[in-house]
Amino acid sequence: VREGGSTSLLVRRSDAWETHPLDRSVLPGITRAVLTELAAELEMPLRERPPRIEERDDWQELLLCGTLTGDKGVVARYGEPVAGGTVGPWTRRLARAYDEREKELLAG
Repeated sequence: VREGGSTSLLVRRSDAWETHPLDRSVLPGITRAVLTELAAELEMPLRERPPRIEERDDWQELLLCGTLTGDKGVVARYGEPVAGGTVGPWTRRLARAYDEREKELLAG
Protein backbone atom coordinates (compact mmCIF):
# COMPACT_ATOMS: atom_id res chain seq x y z
CA VAL A 1 0.00 0.00 0.00
CA ARG A 2 1.54 3.34 -1.02
CA GLU A 3 -0.76 6.33 -0.51
CA GLY A 4 -4.13 7.85 -1.31
CA GLY A 5 -4.83 10.56 -3.85
CA SER A 6 -3.90 13.27 -1.35
CA THR A 7 -2.97 11.23 1.72
CA SER A 8 -0.17 9.13 3.12
CA LEU A 9 -0.71 6.00 5.17
CA LEU A 10 0.95 4.89 8.39
CA VAL A 11 0.22 1.38 9.63
CA ARG A 12 1.04 0.15 13.13
CA ARG A 13 2.22 -3.43 12.95
CA SER A 14 4.42 -5.36 15.36
CA ASP A 15 4.58 -2.32 17.64
CA ALA A 16 6.09 -0.02 15.03
CA TRP A 17 4.68 2.38 12.47
CA GLU A 18 5.28 1.39 8.87
CA THR A 19 4.96 3.72 5.90
CA HIS A 20 6.01 3.42 2.30
CA PRO A 21 9.51 4.82 1.73
CA LEU A 22 9.72 8.04 -0.23
CA ASP A 23 10.58 7.21 -3.81
CA ARG A 24 9.38 8.19 -7.25
CA SER A 25 6.00 6.54 -6.60
CA VAL A 26 5.25 8.39 -3.31
CA LEU A 27 4.95 12.14 -2.85
CA PRO A 28 6.81 13.63 0.13
CA GLY A 29 3.88 15.06 2.11
CA ILE A 30 4.46 17.76 4.72
CA THR A 31 2.02 16.22 7.21
CA ARG A 32 3.71 12.84 6.78
CA ALA A 33 7.09 14.44 7.42
CA VAL A 34 5.85 16.11 10.61
CA LEU A 35 4.23 12.90 11.86
CA THR A 36 7.36 10.83 11.22
CA GLU A 37 9.40 13.45 13.10
CA LEU A 38 6.94 13.41 16.00
CA ALA A 39 6.94 9.61 16.08
CA ALA A 40 10.71 9.72 16.60
CA GLU A 41 10.34 12.33 19.36
CA LEU A 42 7.72 10.14 21.05
CA GLU A 43 10.02 7.12 20.73
CA MET A 44 7.55 5.31 18.50
CA PRO A 45 9.53 3.09 16.15
CA LEU A 46 8.90 3.85 12.49
CA ARG A 47 10.06 1.77 9.54
CA GLU A 48 10.00 3.04 6.01
CA ARG A 49 8.71 -0.21 4.62
CA PRO A 50 5.72 -0.65 2.34
CA PRO A 51 2.69 -1.87 4.27
CA ARG A 52 1.71 -5.10 2.56
CA ILE A 53 -1.93 -5.90 1.97
CA GLU A 54 -1.29 -9.58 2.68
CA GLU A 55 -0.22 -8.57 6.22
CA ARG A 56 -3.46 -6.64 6.90
CA ASP A 57 -4.53 -9.09 9.61
CA ASP A 58 -1.46 -7.94 11.58
CA TRP A 59 -2.29 -4.23 11.28
CA GLN A 60 -2.99 -2.86 14.76
CA GLU A 61 -3.77 0.75 13.75
CA LEU A 62 -4.12 2.76 10.56
CA LEU A 63 -3.51 6.48 10.20
CA LEU A 64 -4.22 8.55 7.08
CA CYS A 65 -2.61 11.96 6.88
CA GLY A 66 -2.39 14.85 4.48
CA THR A 67 -2.45 18.62 4.27
CA LEU A 68 -6.22 18.75 3.78
CA THR A 69 -6.94 15.62 5.81
CA GLY A 70 -4.78 16.35 8.84
CA ASP A 71 -4.40 13.08 10.72
CA LYS A 72 -7.28 10.62 10.77
CA GLY A 73 -7.38 7.32 12.55
CA VAL A 74 -9.00 4.57 10.50
CA VAL A 75 -11.33 2.38 12.54
CA ALA A 76 -12.27 -0.20 9.89
CA ARG A 77 -10.69 -1.80 6.86
CA TYR A 78 -12.66 -3.84 4.39
CA GLY A 79 -15.65 -3.57 6.73
CA GLU A 80 -13.73 -5.17 9.61
CA PRO A 81 -12.79 -3.20 12.76
CA VAL A 82 -9.21 -2.10 13.34
CA ALA A 83 -8.05 -1.65 16.96
CA GLY A 84 -11.45 -2.77 18.23
CA GLY A 85 -13.28 -0.30 15.98
CA THR A 86 -11.88 2.75 17.79
CA VAL A 87 -8.97 5.06 17.09
CA GLY A 88 -5.95 3.30 18.57
CA PRO A 89 -3.72 4.60 21.38
CA TRP A 90 -0.67 5.27 19.20
CA THR A 91 -2.81 7.20 16.72
CA ARG A 92 -4.37 9.29 19.49
CA ARG A 93 -0.96 10.03 21.00
CA LEU A 94 0.55 11.01 17.66
CA ALA A 95 -2.51 13.12 16.79
CA ARG A 96 -2.23 15.03 20.11
CA ALA A 97 1.42 15.75 19.42
CA TYR A 98 0.56 16.89 15.90
CA ASP A 99 -2.17 19.23 17.21
CA GLU A 100 0.28 20.70 19.76
CA ARG A 101 2.92 21.25 17.06
CA GLU A 102 0.36 22.93 14.82
CA LYS A 103 -0.69 25.27 17.66
CA GLU A 104 2.96 26.16 18.32
CA LEU A 105 3.53 26.98 14.66
CA LEU A 106 0.37 29.10 14.43
CA ALA A 107 1.27 30.99 17.61
CA GLY A 108 4.61 31.59 15.98
